[in-house]
Amino acid sequence: MSDAILCELSLGELRREGSLSRDVDGIEIVVVDTPEGVRVFSGVCPHLGGPLTRECVRGDRIRCPWHRYEFDVSDGRCHTVPGHPWRNLPGRRRTEPWRLRLRPLRFEIVEDRVRVLHPGA
Repeated sequence: MSDAILCELSLGELRREGSLSRDVDGIEIVVVDTPEGVRVFSGVCPHLGGPLTRECVRGDRIRCPWHRYEFDVSDGRCHTVPGHPWRNLPGRRRTEPWRLRLRPLRFEIVEDRVRVLHPGA
């Protein structure tokens, strides 16, 4: 049984634009062309559900417009919290930024298309 396809995007358009975002049947996605290759993530911030669109991609980071959390485009790891480098506050339980990350979505590249697979498939 093959995986259900959520959407297909032009690989050429992605290479030209650097990033693309789509809302497909209520599922938001952000697709980024990185030096390590194509990456596809949920277009919803894991903090409080802020919208992550192609306008949120800045260099090697995806920045949530609501609270300015920044995520690495190569692996989705969180690097900053509300606009500041990740740091642990005195007197608080130690946390690690990698615990907050973007949800990757499965995809495949077929010829000149990026085929994003349905997350529920």
